[in-house]
Amino acid sequence: MSNTNYFSVSELAALGNVSRQTILYYDKHNLLKPNFIDSNGYRYYHFKEYLILEIILNFRKLGMSVDEIKAYINEKSPEALDNILMNKAIEYELTIKKLKCLLADIEIVRTNLAAINKYNIGSLTIHQQEQEILILSPLVDKKAPIKTRIKILGNFNLPLYKSNHFKSCKVSWIITANDFLNGECRKKRYYCSPAYVDSNNKKKIILPAGNYLTYIFQGAFQPQATKIYDIITQYLHKQHLKIISPIKITTLKDFWTAKTRDDYISMLSVAVEKE
Repeated sequence: MSNTNYFSVSELAALGNVSRQTILYYDKHNLLKPNFIDSNGYRYYHFKEYLILEIILNFRKLGMSVDEIKAYINEKSPEALDNILMNKAIEYELTIKKLKCLLADIEIVRTNLAAINKYNIGSLTIHQQEQEILILSPLVDKKAPIKTRIKILGNFNLPLYKSNHFKSCKVSWIITANDFLNGECRKKRYYCSPAYVDSNNKKKIILPAGNYLTYIFQGAFQPQATKIYDIITQYLHKQHLKIISPIKITTLKDFWTAKTRDDYISMLSVAVEKE
């Protein structure tokens, strides 16, 4: 048989812009068999094999496996192709949606990062805030073993990892007004996150709209809780204000970007009104 109208392995590979090894790989998996093999063991391919290669390469772009491609080639039809493309379109629409969410999350994080160096450490300010609904974790008792506390945090974080593709939603924590004012702020707390995050946890708290006292401080809260308590209560007394909501602590610069806990930047916020 004349080889004039046939392609060698290398020639077919060049037409598909793939390696010779790729052609042999598809041969090994019975996906792209040569039209014939000559007496010297050389493989030769005809136009039909080129068309099969075209199908293979395009389906591989869609992420289809060798077995999936083989199944289609054995049962080719307009309906079969349309079904594959329809399913891939649905898959890619979901992927695009997830990527858009990821991009939005990244922009939120970048905006938060840009704001870190603009915070005025040590500042006490009063500002208006809209109502905020928060999901609460189970109570975290300081007396509980560290493993127990980490489990509470980890389980609380799970819905965030499912809903957010990146660390765009910070987990804060809540101290009740009574615990704070009674000097118990280091003993008990709740983790909290915005209520728009999907969660099976039905325990929620509403922080009312109104005036909020905000205190920006360097470092983590726990080691300097007593000092912060003194600063807040002295300011409240001086300004004739009283606390009317739980205290929310948010770490603005945390383990992700700080080398030590002393490098953290944190924010305390609480609703207040005139006495």
